[in-house]
Amino acid sequence: MSSRNMILGLGSYRGKLRFEGIQMEPAATPWTSDPRYPLAANAGSLPGSRVARATGNVVQYATFLDRPRLVQVAAHLWHNWSGAATLRRRFYADTALSTLLHDTGIAEPEPEIFPLSQVEREDDEWWSGKRSEEDKAGLLRVAPTLLPEPMMVEAVVTDIDDSSNGEGYVEFGLDELARGWQVSVNPDFGLEIGFDFQTTTKRAWGGRVIADHRPKPRIWAGTLDYMPLDEFWAKAWEFMRRYDKHFPFLVIPDPGDPMNLLRQAGLFYSRPPGSAKWIDVDGFQFPFKFEECLD
Repeated sequence: MSSRNMILGLGSYRGKLRFEGIQMEPAATPWTSDPRYPLAANAGSLPGSRVARATGNVVQYATFLDRPRLVQVAAHLWHNWSGAATLRRRFYADTALSTLLHDTGIAEPEPEIFPLSQVEREDDEWWSGKRSEEDKAGLLRVAPTLLPEPMMVEAVVTDIDDSSNGEGYVEFGLDELARGWQVSVNPDFGLEIGFDFQTTTKRAWGGRVIADHRPKPRIWAGTLDYMPLDEFWAKAWEFMRRYDKHFPFLVIPDPGDPMNLLRQAGLFYSRPPGSAKWIDVDGFQFPFKFEECLD
């Protein structure tokens, strides 16, 4: 995958996944679910607030697909992992876990983004080089895993180690696997980024404004200009045909910008953007408008 082009998690396998705690190595700790938040029922479906929660903070579990499927994009969303957590994901071609396709190795989902030379010692970020918990409050926690190429995957083994988690357990709202599409052209100038304000207000008889506060979803809107014809018909046109305001998908606007990953990435719906235009002999203008899925 290119380091900067926008990634859309199209071809989601939500509803085609099965989850269970396993122990591949003697030292591994299989995922044991909190009975109120079972892994099998909650890990692969929405709403994201209906989390899968383990009883501990060092766990291992497996994700099995209904059959071998092309996968290039994966992500955990609505998780509670601390900045010190580590994640390892191993992708297999079979449910027997005998043919390893890709191993991410042990990595930190939240990379160090603040060099010591750029942060004052008094700042919380100086000690870890990462965002403080206060700074991340209110942001959707996303931990993407991007494969170097599409692979025929039938199982994934996930290891999470968050020993320093103050809550004493790990959880996440969705384990997403998808075929994925990384567009060949980036959004043109004029890209719109903002929020759709949902809060309503009314004025009391005494003059005081009373607010009914509601979360506001992020909005991304723009165009992908001069998209090659083959890509438009095979990807963009199929996207317009299949996706509506009913099925959210993963969006990573700039995978090469770890500093702003939590501000940018998330699960989004497609809103009516208008029609595509044939603007060049060899290219289309593809409009898009995404609205964040808040739950």
